[in-house]
Amino acid sequence: QFGSLFSGAERQFINVMVEYGEKVGTAFQLADDVIDVTGREVKSGKTPGTDLREGVPTLPVLILRRNAAAGDAEAAAVLELVDGDLSSDEALAAAVEALRKNRATAEAWAVARQWSDEAVAALEPLPDTVVKQALASFAVAVVERDGAEQEIPAEEVRSGDIVVLRPGSRIPVDGEIISGTSSLDQSIM
Repeated sequence: QFGSLFSGAERQFINVMVEYGEKVGTAFQLADDVIDVTGREVKSGKTPGTDLREGVPTLPVLILRRNAAAGDAEAAAVLELVDGDLSSDEALAAAVEALRKNRATAEAWAVARQWSDEAVAALEPLPDTVVKQALASFAVAVVERDGAEQEIPAEEVRSGDIVVLRPGSRIPVDGEIISGTSSLDQSIM
């Protein structure tokens, strides 16, 4: 916002940057929440489980609590680990691993990506320039900074994998949509 103000930008562009900044900042924080249970210290610089051990209410844990309260037995079992005594490295590692494998973590990634997508969409009114492209790339990078995404052939997708599809993508697998929408294409059945 301040950069836009001091550069003498028009009010409409200042408002775009305010919206972008709020959305990209939220995406960054939510991704950081997920990296606490999915990241490797070498790549992210963050020791896995730090937030869990400190009792910080991160998005994966909040989603886990919601799912457990809704009757999800697996979520309830993981929640017991998360709410247990995490003072030993072994207990913390078990809780991190269980939460990492639980669908709450995939749901949290989807929420972080949604905020990132909204940050990119907020840039739409700006003219197409290198700066706009850089801001859009940054918004994507804040949720992909642990480098976890990989392109693999459809036949290598396994149960439990999180699959990110871009608009127009087609993949012949069965699964649960945790973010966005989809339609059934019977031609690939």
